[in-house]
Amino acid sequence: GVRLDAGGIGKGLAGDIVAAELLAAGAEGVLVSLGGDLVCAGDAPGGAWAIHVEHPLEPATPIARLPLEAGAVATTSAARRRFGVEPHLLDPRDGLPAQRPWLSATVVAGAGWWAEALAKAAYLDGSVAALDPGASTLLADAGGRTIAAGAAPWRAAA
Repeated sequence: GVRLDAGGIGKGLAGDIVAAELLAAGAEGVLVSLGGDLVCAGDAPGGAWAIHVEHPLEPATPIARLPLEAGAVATTSAARRRFGVEPHLLDPRDGLPAQRPWLSATVVAGAGWWAEALAKAAYLDGSVAALDPGASTLLADAGGRTIAAGAAPWRAAA
């Protein structure tokens, strides 16, 4: 009764493809949003897109903001997608739903598909530095407290 859903990584790849097609069609800068995960390419207005990261339990409340010139942002969260009461991500060590102290992991990386894959890894492991030293991670718990790692200029939400 178990099945795997590659849709999360596919969503990032779709964002990469759409962004590339828009630039090829003449757009100077694009921000593609697919279910809240983003791909930014070309010239950003004012030099950077203003990205706001949602609170895992209160989507209308930002917990961090990030100026992003280009790249991708993806979030994996245990707050919404679940197997009944269990998180939707399985721990590869034991095959059981992953129980972590944080509810979401947001990753900034160079491409949408890669940000999606790294967000899942960050949720499971807490860091992606070993997988991609250029990527950045923001973990958030139920109270909106965050732990940031990497070079991205995460800022507290104002």
